[in-house]
Amino acid sequence: PQVQEMGLAAYAAFIFSGLLPFRLIQRATTEASELLIGNLDMLKSATFPLPFLSYSAVGALAVDFMIQTALMVVLLIVSGQGYLLRDMQEIMVAIFSALLYVTPTMYPPEAAPSFMQKLIYINPLTHLIVVFRDVIIPDGAGVHWESWGILLAVSLLTLFVGRYTITKAQLYVADMV
Repeated sequence: PQVQEMGLAAYAAFIFSGLLPFRLIQRATTEASELLIGNLDMLKSATFPLPFLSYSAVGALAVDFMIQTALMVVLLIVSGQGYLLRDMQEIMVAIFSALLYVTPTMYPPEAAPSFMQKLIYINPLTHLIVVFRDVIIPDGAGVHWESWGILLAVSLLTLFVGRYTITKAQLYVADMV
């Protein structure tokens, strides 16, 4: 699309989508050189594991990149453009691939390491699986009422947000697809 035809939010998303990967590469190369210069004393030590410097820098950049990407998705939604709608299938595949690791599909939530248990219980799919197992495979622990309540609340919220979104987007769907 021509820049003159874009709305302000669409133009901001357009600019941001170009700057985001550019800044990632720029920061990675800049910080790589600073990493070596700033840690010469540690690098001279024979006992210091050199890869950890790179891991820490890449990890920090990855977190920053994910936050910026989330902001860009919000911009795309606000811009009213169909970019997000067209790519929804690929986005969902990536999201559910990541969610597989924090969903107790192959293990009970209590069997996960303690640092993962918080993520597991934040995940709404966990409560769906717990409730499903309550019905299909009852155990001696009883019914997990907390999961039933959370699942009900998430289901109702999803219903109302979905209905509201579809109602508002009904006029624009043909233009976005």
